[in-house]
Amino acid sequence: MNKNQKLALTFALIASLAALWLGSSTMLGGGSRFPNGLSADSTSPSAGEVRGTTLTITGASTFSSTLSVTGETTLQGLTQGGGCNATSTTAASETLLEADLLASNCFEVSGEVDGMTLVLPATSTMTTLLPNAGDMREWMFEFATTSTATLTFSAGTGIDLIAVTANDDVIDEGEYARLTCLRQTDTDVACIISELLAAD
Repeated sequence: MNKNQKLALTFALIASLAALWLGSSTMLGGGSRFPNGLSADSTSPSAGEVRGTTLTITGASTFSSTLSVTGETTLQGLTQGGGCNATSTTAASETLLEADLLASNCFEVSGEVDGMTLVLPATSTMTTLLPNAGDMREWMFEFATTSTATLTFSAGTGIDLIAVTANDDVIDEGEYARLTCLRQTDTDVACIISELLAAD
């Protein structure tokens, strides 16, 4: 083998090693580090999936879909996000929808109708909101009207409306109500309502 052939072979070998190295760096440190998926479980359900037992994230993280956690969970702080729905109505009765409760954590209800009724949704329509026994959510309602009026909460089908007193389901103008709902084992939903008054 002459000198030129040796040189060509050397260059070919270097080019092959460089291509192999670049391919490996793309797999491990490039744009698609784990092409077969990432598992934090004790098994790898997909061939070639990278597996670990713990996951530590040191920066801000955003989950764009549902996050399910089982087992005890420790949080340093938690802010329950959600919008505030400001609704003005002249109807004597309004029915809340599951979509309303999914989208908002607080409701500012206003209107000039005395004796207005706000009907909670039927439990059969709350399958996304509270799908499993033991699931719980909470909302705040403000009766944001300046006129002398009352707002009464009414149970939808399958709702067990619970209060400390028989009058907690009726709030006056400027008052608040806290509503906490819990899916029961018999598929009914218990909703605890508390009337809240201004403290100052």
